[in-house]
Amino acid sequence: MRNIWVTKRSIILGLIMVYTVMTGLTACAGNESDKKQIARETTSDIVVDAQQNVEQGNSNGNIANSGMLMKQGDWIYYGLEDGLYKCKEDGTQKEKLLSIDSGGGIFHINVIEEWIYFGKSGLFRIKTDGTGYEQIVAENIEGGNHFIGNEVYKGNEYRMKIDGSDIEQIYDKNSAYGYTLNIVDGWIYFCDRDSEKKGGIFKMKLDGSDLEKIFDGDSDHMIVDDEWIYFENQKDHDYLYKMKTNGTDLQLLEDSSVNYLNVMDNWIYYSGANGLSKIKKDGSDNQVLTDDIASNLHIAGEWIYYYCRTGTENNLYRIRTDGTEKQLFAACGEIEIKEEDTDEISDTAKDLITYKTKFGEVEMVECPTFYFDYPSDWHITREEVEGGDPQKVFGEVVAVSNDRGVEVTYMDFNVLSIGGGGRTMNRYDVSEVADADFKPTIPDGTDSDLSYLGKFMVAKIKVTGTLDMDTDTDYTPTDAEGRCFYALLPESYIGVHDYVMGLSGFYEEFSFKYPAPYAFIAESPDGLFTDEEEREVIAILASFRDLP
Repeated sequence: MRNIWVTKRSIILGLIMVYTVMTGLTACAGNESDKKQIARETTSDIVVDAQQNVEQGNSNGNIANSGMLMKQGDWIYYGLEDGLYKCKEDGTQKEKLLSIDSGGGIFHINVIEEWIYFGKSGLFRIKTDGTGYEQIVAENIEGGNHFIGNEVYKGNEYRMKIDGSDIEQIYDKNSAYGYTLNIVDGWIYFCDRDSEKKGGIFKMKLDGSDLEKIFDGDSDHMIVDDEWIYFENQKDHDYLYKMKTNGTDLQLLEDSSVNYLNVMDNWIYYSGANGLSKIKKDGSDNQVLTDDIASNLHIAGEWIYYYCRTGTENNLYRIRTDGTEKQLFAACGEIEIKEEDTDEISDTAKDLITYKTKFGEVEMVECPTFYFDYPSDWHITREEVEGGDPQKVFGEVVAVSNDRGVEVTYMDFNVLSIGGGGRTMNRYDVSEVADADFKPTIPDGTDSDLSYLGKFMVAKIKVTGTLDMDTDTDYTPTDAEGRCFYALLPESYIGVHDYVMGLSGFYEEFSFKYPAPYAFIAESPDGLFTDEEEREVIAILASFRDLP
């Protein structure tokens, strides 16, 4: 995730569209109650090739190796245990797009047009320039992401629309979710295991019909290529086999155990006891390329990319398909997310003004004091401190605006519940677009450790629908596509939320308790922003902190 920050010399580029949410906006339809549907968190602006059965994104072979790397054009997109990266094919221009604090890595990468889709716990996407990070599906549905037309197939059990909607279970047995799923010419090939490990290799159509068992035995690694299936045969010591896609013409290719494998042209590349090797599809000309203990073999261009653990880190190596020019391609912690080059953005750089909240000083009480930065050509348009007035919703409110009326508002609420008697429910999609500087600890005036709130973010919030509780039984989709507003929130807010609109609108709904409720929200008068306004708003929100 890019840490968006405005300095005197630079304004960091970001992606943001801000919108003033109003009570009368409409929302996306609620999920069906069908038992095959799974509750989801989703976005509404995903567009891909809608033609059915058009394969997109990563290759079957790479997805079968956890899809940790993909080549698009002259760029390589790859995952390490600490995040998502990209670089040129020659290894230059390396850039970290997203950090993963908890480790575990990035898997199932598919690059489609300007978006990178990937899995970690759920389904996510981020633009190839590192902006627009958001969660599409919250559920940890394991398995490689295969993009076919406007649908995504995960594991061999589920399919869904690319926006995360219409999740459907198409196979309900104990299927192997990782390395065996292949989709070729409208057929899904996979391995299934029952409780007694008496599974087999199956195939079925994309809708789950015409299920057929084609091999009576397990495999953790297999690749479907043209009319053949190349696989590790667990019935025979994990040796390398091939057979026709109809299950006929079973052949032994290599009588030593194999692990990960991939296929390109006339060669099978595999990891075995001797290291990384290749063998022709007919079983001839077996060659050892390197003695590295290689895992997750990905093929891109003339290179084999693989992961090899050195010490505590699982780093990325590559070697040419002919076994030459082995090299360390990328290492964990090698680079970090960096600010944009100040030379490229010096024309838009502005001086900053730091604002300090005043409630504690004015009321002479010990309470949290916050700071945030805003550009010098913005102006304070509202500044009020109300003390303990029970007739007031807030204790302090500050708004800064540009000349066009784009506004960022800080609000310190005096009361915990200000929902009132609203009869309208709104549905919101919340996604992360930037890291925030604010780190919760022990607020002044309390002895409560609030670090459990976790990491804070700049959140993009879309109103996707509305429901009148007196008349409606379901949400009505909105026609305000692309419109949104932004807020400073803990990362735990990511997802879909339903709220009753009260007296404070969305301000209480998207506040955080520290320990009293605070809100820091950006809005636009018409939902339209210039690029400069978008950069400035996200930077203001990200600068919020409790230190000078």
